[in-house]
Amino acid sequence: MDNPERDVMQAQIAAKLEEVRQRRNLSNRDFVALIKSFAGDKEFSYRTYYLTMRQEQNLTLGTVALFARALEISVAELLLPPAVLEPSMKRLDVQQIKDNIARALNAFRSRKDILKKEVADLIGISVVTYYKIEQ
Repeated sequence: MDNPERDVMQAQIAAKLEEVRQRRNLSNRDFVALIKSFAGDKEFSYRTYYLTMRQEQNLTLGTVALFARALEISVAELLLPPAVLEPSMKRLDVQQIKDNIARALNAFRSRKDILKKEVADLIGISVVTYYKIEQ
């Protein structure tokens, strides 16, 4: 399903990763090693990085948070271009972002009087992802 907002966000993430990689003068493999060093017990593969850079990977908010920790920036700085990024957005943690998304989705669903599945289909996510956002 086409999702222009997701496409823009994926492009933003890929561009920010590449900008930092080049600024730190790291090879792709060294950059992945850097990200892995922040992963802890969580697995992170070169394939995830590669598909992210090609904008072919749907990322979880957890993976986006991992990238942000590795780059020492906020999740919002990774997701949004500087022109639209407000200072207060930089202070939001992952749970606050999920809460804001959940509130926006529920308000939209209430206004349109549609089912959760219909909202999920409309924005191009799985129903399981929708429920994870609500938690």
